[in-house]
Amino acid sequence: MNGNASGTGPSAADVPESRPWFEPSDKVLVGRRTVSPNVLTFGDDTVTVWDANCLGRPANQYRSWGRIAFKLDGSWLYTAKVIVLVSLSPSHPVVVDAGIRTRHHGQSPLTAARLVHGLRLLRQAGVDTALPKDISGWTAMHFDLAYRSVRTTASANGHDDALAAVRAIHHLRPILPHVTYTGAPEVIWSGTARRTQNRGVLSTETVDPSVWRSTIRAALAYVQVFSADIIAARETQRRYQVTNRTTPSAETIDRGLLALKAIPVRAAPNPGADDATLSKLINRRVTSLLISDGATDMLLTGNRPSVRLRRAYAIDRIKLGYWTCTGLHTPVARLDGQSDPWTDSLDAQRLNREEAMLRVACYLLIAALTFMRDNEVQELRRGCVTRYYGLPAVESIAAKGKSFAPRRTWWVNEEVVQAITILERRSPDDRLFVSTRGHATDTVGFDAGGQITEFIKHVRQHANQMGLEPIPEGRITPHMLRRTMAMIAAQEPHGEIAAGIQLGHVFRRAMAGALTAGYTSETKNWRSQFLSAEAERSAQDLTASITAHGADSLRGPGARRIHAETAATIADKTLTRRLLTRFPDLHFGTFSLCLGDRSVAKCVPEGSDEPLELQRCEPDSCTNCVITATQRKLWEADRAAHSKLLRERGLAQQNRDQITSRIEKIDNVLRERRVDGSSNTTAGVGTGRGQYHGRDEPPP
Repeated sequence: MNGNASGTGPSAADVPESRPWFEPSDKVLVGRRTVSPNVLTFGDDTVTVWDANCLGRPANQYRSWGRIAFKLDGSWLYTAKVIVLVSLSPSHPVVVDAGIRTRHHGQSPLTAARLVHGLRLLRQAGVDTALPKDISGWTAMHFDLAYRSVRTTASANGHDDALAAVRAIHHLRPILPHVTYTGAPEVIWSGTARRTQNRGVLSTETVDPSVWRSTIRAALAYVQVFSADIIAARETQRRYQVTNRTTPSAETIDRGLLALKAIPVRAAPNPGADDATLSKLINRRVTSLLISDGATDMLLTGNRPSVRLRRAYAIDRIKLGYWTCTGLHTPVARLDGQSDPWTDSLDAQRLNREEAMLRVACYLLIAALTFMRDNEVQELRRGCVTRYYGLPAVESIAAKGKSFAPRRTWWVNEEVVQAITILERRSPDDRLFVSTRGHATDTVGFDAGGQITEFIKHVRQHANQMGLEPIPEGRITPHMLRRTMAMIAAQEPHGEIAAGIQLGHVFRRAMAGALTAGYTSETKNWRSQFLSAEAERSAQDLTASITAHGADSLRGPGARRIHAETAATIADKTLTRRLLTRFPDLHFGTFSLCLGDRSVAKCVPEGSDEPLELQRCEPDSCTNCVITATQRKLWEADRAAHSKLLRERGLAQQNRDQITSRIEKIDNVLRERRVDGSSNTTAGVGTGRGQYHGRDEPPP
């Protein structure tokens, strides 16, 4: 912290000798360096605001992030300063020497500010309930009374802060000279704060599936297609900048007018437009720069006779067809299936807008596809792309929960590398994301949430011309991007482990912890999307099995329903589409294929909208169950194992009955179901002495 957070404590008269905070000395220790004693001191009551931004402010935060306003006085102010200093620097020698056990790293200034807020609420509650004005006169019962008063008057976050403040005071009593009560307030044992009660259950919502798809597609279009025109237009504009601010001669101007092959206009002129309308359409600044070869941008501005003559000449050229609506650059890029470029005009104003949208598109891809937090994305620097274990990756600062700023690595794909390459080419600073508001802001980065909202509005406005689908109404925040992508990744085999590693959770958490599970848990608005993807994969696998082994290889109570769909000889792609149309909720398991028909499913109650509970599957009787040729081998092996057990001597009759019942269920699963309703048992499979060996033989 800065110097005003250090120094000597209160005077010897105010602070008992047994509990000093700082020993008086000529120089004061601040971290690992010493400062002269003429700086503002720790116990100076005139210092009521601390600025902790020197601890390392995240790129996406304003200066107010590190400013802690105490708004307290007397012993309350001193107590607040001690609590804040321990919160920010828990390894301070005074804390260690007092034997106080604290966190291994400092907390965020925002957390420290909430502790101060809790202290202010407690003090105000004390005033309202006529408790002693000075904290030294408070007993444990007084803290209980004040906290109960806060619970009845403050918001939920407010009484959380007050509870945290009471606990901090009780924990730090050995170094708080004004706190002298005995015993302990009852409230410190009364449960936990609301914000920590459901730890492991993530409250962050996911992005709606339709909003997610259309937003990511728009971001990809900007990065992979539109970026070429935007970058080319910016390079063209740089060539049109005023270079020497000189007044060209009349001869130079005339020569420039004659050489001008096209008059840049902001929009295509309508047929029959009058001179006044055409004059307003002329991009006067760019045209002037073209005429003067970058010497001035004022040749067409004003009402001087020479200026009016030049504008009249430009209007005549427009009427003759010598015009272009590109302003700076002629866009040529277009999305697949589109006949026209993604936009008609890129003048200076539109270019600034599109360049800002390109940066937001890059941010969306990076934040969504890497699982990085907002501050981690905005800490990216030029040259951050590297390789990690042979794969492309990016390096950035991981600041959450750290008292220092370690660098972390995230694996990335080709789209993210392309977005970073564009940012490196366009960013004027070493940081890839710098403030768009220049001196009007005090943050290093930019407002990601607000910029994403602007991006969505912009795409909606120009979606038809760009060839994009309009983005539906829906909320997107940087953290929602992280949450949604983690959930999507977890749907793949071992995806939760991969998501945990990419999220930065330790391996133990990635394997079985609630932290990663909270990020990757499925939500109802995505359930149908995942089921559709699973059904498509299952239909493709079923088609491959039918193609390789024939439809007659299918067994199980539901095999007859598949036979009905494959009665005619159909091409593979057509069969897959037909299966999906008939059974939209197909699901492949290890031992069986579930057709997903809720009307006949036995694993969920009738009328329930919950997913099928495949762990309760009854494959011998549920007509959703189908056994493929590969799965049939597992069932036959299971039957052989039970048949071997049945031949054991001395087997109890109860166990023998259970094994026999299991064998009968397996035979019922493996019995062939025909379209006409008849059934045969698979060759080589029987129930004992009545075993038969031909498919055309009658069942036992």
